[in-house]
Amino acid sequence: MHERLSHSNTHLPEAFHKGYELCFFAHDLAAHLLKSGCEKGIFSFAVNDIVDNVEASELIDLVEKVKSKDILERLPEILISKIFPAVLSDLLHYVFEALEAARKGKLSVAFTLLRKPLQDNLFVLESIIEDECDFSERLACTPPNFNRADDITSHRARIASVLDRVGYADVFDANYLAQLRYDKSFADSFDGFCNKATHLITSKSILKTSAYSLNFIFSTDLTHNSQWSFLFSRLPYVLAYSSMLCEHISERFALTYPEYKDDMNRRMSALYILNAIEHEDFLSEPLANLALHLHQWLEAHCKASGYQEPDIESLQRMGETGAFPGEAENKVQARFDAFESLAKLPF
Repeated sequence: MHERLSHSNTHLPEAFHKGYELCFFAHDLAAHLLKSGCEKGIFSFAVNDIVDNVEASELIDLVEKVKSKDILERLPEILISKIFPAVLSDLLHYVFEALEAARKGKLSVAFTLLRKPLQDNLFVLESIIEDECDFSERLACTPPNFNRADDITSHRARIASVLDRVGYADVFDANYLAQLRYDKSFADSFDGFCNKATHLITSKSILKTSAYSLNFIFSTDLTHNSQWSFLFSRLPYVLAYSSMLCEHISERFALTYPEYKDDMNRRMSALYILNAIEHEDFLSEPLANLALHLHQWLEAHCKASGYQEPDIESLQRMGETGAFPGEAENKVQARFDAFESLAKLPF
């Protein structure tokens, strides 16, 4: 169990603990990527030959240096080396506080905090992947031209393009991700929850506030459970997607050790499957399809590594330690120690 769940101010029912642990694992995985990348200076390599102190340099100063050295073809990679860690850090701050608010039962705060990272921060990460040169040109405008089109068709097209580029088009549903993040008229949507959490009164179609009511103000135990159910069945899907985006972008700076990547993928997959089982009656088709894909990957991965297919008990252990089904504890510890040693090495 995640240590925060044992705090006295936890109001999250036990039925949602697996979802909370899964979301925090996805958060911590990205936070570790960011922290280790900053400590090893991997985000600075692209511009070390341009300025002495990358971290202290403003974007506009970097751009001027690039122009003075007549190396404009390098501008996209230089901008991304500054933008990516900053946008990821901002995203993680919001997700962390949203998860903590949800744990404490402050669901209006949780949904209010999630709107920016799910709509804006992920949009920037997607723009980097979709076309880095176009991203660079949009950033040069005053203000930067990242205005999101309001129609779901545009969001779906962008997300589909990103999924094609990273090779995950058969894993995630672009249409569902677009609706989940942006379609306030879609009942199964964060945008609807986030709008209601942000405003006491909403008047548009499906979001219309009922008579003698104020959004989220008079929530009962029943409505709280419904809100938690939505949050911890849907947010893992979006965070799994965001983890994939972060991993893809980070590979332009440094490759992840394959053994470590497999270990983290085992943990994420096991936690996602266990959470899907917990919310089986509340799953949409895309959520169930991701659980099926991850289960099939785990079966093949375990078999290829010389281990049996995972059952519920082994999935629980795998989610905690990355252990294969039936793997000896000393082997699991040795792998953990190896990862710790690798993390201490200079890049």
